[in-house]
Amino acid sequence: MTLDGHTPSTSDYDKRSVAQDSQETVVVEDVDSDIEAGILVDSRGGSGNYTVSVEETGP
Repeated sequence: MTLDGHTPSTSDYDKRSVAQDSQETVVVEDVDSDIEAGILVDSRGGSGNYTVSVEETGP
């Protein structure tokens, strides 16, 4: 995930998940209201379908 809108890569990102299972989460706190997030889904192996959800919370 990038926080400036550019497309992330496996070596260029601001935040990432390091979970070893398929249920991964990335939490970004204290975010400006005008943020443009870039999201990359990458598999270490295998194939299949992916679901990406973005939840905005707060005032």
